[in-house]
Amino acid sequence: MLKKGRFLWLTVVLLLAFAQPGLPALSAVGPVVPDADGDPLTPPWAPPFQLGAPTGFNGFPVWYRDSLGQTLVLAPGNPLVFSDPVDPLNPFSVQVGFGGEAMYWTGDATMPTSAGTADLGMALECTFNTGDPAPGEQIVFARIRIRIDTPIPGTYTVFHPYGAKTFSDVPAGIRGINDTSDIGIGAPGDFTGALNGQIGPFLRQVTGAPPGYIGDGLPALVTGSPIPSALHPSGFQNFFRVEGPPGSGLVWETDQIAVGGKFYDGTPYNITRATYNRSAAGVFADVFVTVPPPVPAGTAFRVRRPDQPAGSGVLMTRSQNQYYARVNFPAGLPANPTVVCTGTTPGFTPTVQSSSLVAGIFITKAEATLITGRPNRYNLNIEAFSTDVQAALTATGWSAAKVPMIPPAAPGAPWTLRVAGLAIPPATVTVQSAAGQGVQSNVMVVLP
Repeated sequence: MLKKGRFLWLTVVLLLAFAQPGLPALSAVGPVVPDADGDPLTPPWAPPFQLGAPTGFNGFPVWYRDSLGQTLVLAPGNPLVFSDPVDPLNPFSVQVGFGGEAMYWTGDATMPTSAGTADLGMALECTFNTGDPAPGEQIVFARIRIRIDTPIPGTYTVFHPYGAKTFSDVPAGIRGINDTSDIGIGAPGDFTGALNGQIGPFLRQVTGAPPGYIGDGLPALVTGSPIPSALHPSGFQNFFRVEGPPGSGLVWETDQIAVGGKFYDGTPYNITRATYNRSAAGVFADVFVTVPPPVPAGTAFRVRRPDQPAGSGVLMTRSQNQYYARVNFPAGLPANPTVVCTGTTPGFTPTVQSSSLVAGIFITKAEATLITGRPNRYNLNIEAFSTDVQAALTATGWSAAKVPMIPPAAPGAPWTLRVAGLAIPPATVTVQSAAGQGVQSNVMVVLP
């Protein structure tokens, strides 16, 4: 497995040049599980979203999906998917069900060389910025690790299912090649960086994988490499190969790779927008759902208010991999407006997500115009629309103050604001609703 020292990843050099752009890889990351239950009476996550023990609130994405539609989840404590054991002295470790790290997917290969061994470690890994499990410190990255005991110095070329790399001026000795690429380590809570790594599509075992798993964790033939190769019967680079210095005749190769990962037993989707609309006509919610392609056959969604029974609600309309529905709130806007979405795919567990509703704000104009005859003064004009006519809008960006905007002069007209005589135009402006939602826009500078 890819066991590492607790803080070792902090010293890893991120080798961006190692990636090969243009190859199919990971395509999407799922919604993030909260790391605490904000409202025990109305938990926002229903099975199969509760992944960890005992509560499932771990602060990591529910799933990662590759370009082939394979969707994998964490499986703490499962012998077929690696994770560190729980640290009983760390309350958050006990809550999430694992220690310093856990894997969505692993792929490992080892083979002998004339100086020792050659090891390849590949993984989509979750861990914590601080090393120890802690809320707010969650990170995920894609790893490729190559460690080779080299018998002679020189230039070595390494091939693996996701690429190839040449190592120059390699010394002879144990771990003459010791190379790690971790892509995706960024600010805690941003889990999209791993999509830019080399991992993907997920390699899967050709035969013998237990139902619901991508492999059994034992060395076996695999498939899924996106790189064509005449060196393997599969026609792709489903192997680990090391070529020694030119003229040395040194070549080591294996196509026995141990893979592990648990398939998601649900419908992968993200609620990409959930906004309410409050006007004289009533209160409605506009809900948008995105399914990362390929969309499983028969996938459908219903969205409802929390007070409606499960299985009811509005059937969402589909266009390609996007879904939309409008939900009526006949009793008006509740104190904590929420919608509940259920995704169903034949053969999979119904997948439930809830989303809080916010007012939709749309900035339609943000212009700074140079005043004629005053070369160092600008007039700033802002126009914006809100889906909540009862919540006032403010704007900021040119000073620390939030300046009230002027309400619409007529139905269908925008909120407006004009600021005269600015010394310089602001780069951006932010419009915020009293209901809490805010959006930012770049400012266009207009010359007379």
